[in-house]
Amino acid sequence: MRAKVDGVVSDTRVQQGQLLQPGDPILTIVAPRTEPEIIAFIPSKDRPRLHPGMTLQVELVGFKKTRELATITSVSNETVGGNAAGQYIGAQLADSLKLQGGSYVIVKARLPGATFKTEHRTLRYYHGMLSLTEIKIQSKPFLATLLPALEKYLPD
Repeated sequence: MRAKVDGVVSDTRVQQGQLLQPGDPILTIVAPRTEPEIIAFIPSKDRPRLHPGMTLQVELVGFKKTRELATITSVSNETVGGNAAGQYIGAQLADSLKLQGGSYVIVKARLPGATFKTEHRTLRYYHGMLSLTEIKIQSKPFLATLLPALEKYLPD
């Protein structure tokens, strides 16, 4: 087999003895020194306020560590339901995707490096790691939180 592009293998998606069908992905190849990318599914109601350059907070499931800050590189113009989101990430990862009903916008972001720090160690990111993500899409003064009637006097 030959790869379509030059690069570094970042993920192997097959196991010894596994049957393959034509078109099944077997490896992920990336350009050398490529920063890891995260795909997030954000509720579609927030789409008008999302844009490249915003910060996506990433918390890896199962690791106690500070949150990573990733920079959003693209925001889809279309929305998808939970089943389509599963098809987007592929059959191998779809079972781990736990989206509630509704529609979502696909957001891609770059992590700042190939590794992350836990309480005691530095580890590498790997394809298929689950995370919780958040985006700060709006802020308002604390006083407006306490007195919501003031909110109508604040600029958008």
